[in-house]
Amino acid sequence: MKIVIWILLVLVIISGLSYGLYKYKNQPPKPDYYEIYKTQDTKPEGKVGIFISALIMPENYNHWFFHNIVIKIFKTVIPWPFNQLVIKDNGVALFIS
Repeated sequence: MKIVIWILLVLVIISGLSYGLYKYKNQPPKPDYYEIYKTQDTKPEGKVGIFISALIMPENYNHWFFHNIVIKIFKTVIPWPFNQLVIKDNGVALFIS
């Protein structure tokens, strides 16, 4: 009976530490721009303009540009344990002609 209690205790400790590590590695970035966006003043003052931007690939393929964009997306959007696995993938690009 003592062995079962020890096994359950170890499992609870491991799951608690795993959850704590997951929460620590996936903290929202500081400062929280979404929170700033929600609490900003909505009454414009002075000259008002519109800023339009788009992410486009350069005409000549630049491997380092694409690599930097993809790594930034993977580190921002995909949670911690999975983004490490995705970045290690050496998959083959599939082209449809």
